[in-house]
Amino acid sequence: MTVYPSPSILSMFERDKYITQIQDGIQKRKKLLIEKSKEIGLLAKNNELLDDVKIEYEKYIKKTLIEKEEQLEALKILLRYLDLNIKDETTKNEITKIKREISQIQNDISKIR
Repeated sequence: MTVYPSPSILSMFERDKYITQIQDGIQKRKKLLIEKSKEIGLLAKNNELLDDVKIEYEKYIKKTLIEKEEQLEALKILLRYLDLNIKDETTKNEITKIKREISQIQNDISKIR
């Protein structure tokens, strides 16, 4: 199980590493879904009724992967936006609010996986 960084402001290196971990998780999920699809394909050869299930499952896989990648990209944009909004004159309350938002985004990213 991957340990996610604390909700503090991450350095660019830490953020890139974190995003890489998420992308690796997506790739593993994609691989699993492809394997399941192949398994259903083999079963479908033995049972004509599974052809429709296989087609629907393949549509589901494609849709799910596209949604997850779109969600991840949106969250990356939000993280970059928050990072850009932290300036030297940023107040303690604003930094605390940004940290909470980063923490929420990280939680959302973990739910995507």
